[in-house]
Amino acid sequence: MAKLGRTFDAQDHDTEQQEYQKLPLGIYDLEMVASEVDEKDTGDIVLKGTLEVLAPEDFAGRKVFLNFNLQHSSAKAQEIGQQEFARLCRAIGETTVDDSEELHFKRFRAKIGIGKDSKEKNQDGTPKWPGREEIKKYFFPDTDEMPEVEILAPAAQQGGKPAERSSRQAETRQTSREDDRQEQRQQQTQKKRPWGK
Repeated sequence: MAKLGRTFDAQDHDTEQQEYQKLPLGIYDLEMVASEVDEKDTGDIVLKGTLEVLAPEDFAGRKVFLNFNLQHSSAKAQEIGQQEFARLCRAIGETTVDDSEELHFKRFRAKIGIGKDSKEKNQDGTPKWPGREEIKKYFFPDTDEMPEVEILAPAAQQGGKPAERSSRQAETRQTSREDDRQEQRQQQTQKKRPWGK
């Protein structure tokens, strides 16, 4: 048994459940909120990153997951992984990175779309793994090409739309996200190098 430390009243919270729907094609502001390095027995090294949507507001808080093959037995997979990671770093404004946490909580802009379904099929002919959200293009602050945040295709075309939220649910979620970000930034600041980078 685990004591909660206070009485929790489920009736104080919106419990309506929304069906998960993919993000529509669009230009989003994002930040990396978590990352981990996965070292395989084969010697492959994969950086797994969790991004959180900051804007547009209708989609704020949604997550996008990325994997970068930083070291791979396939030279082509490694080249693609390192190029994608370099694009993320440039979009964030970092040129050299020793620790993936250096990329956390730094806003950047990117175009998100849906990747291809897996070639492997279920018995009924449907894809074993449907396409998921992925970065189609990063926008770099050191160039003049910085489009506005916008949804480029209607949600229905992409198979998703923003989940309806009550104003209380949205406010609670926004406050919670801001509190979490503030706490993580404070932890990040404590870990920074003496010269501030």
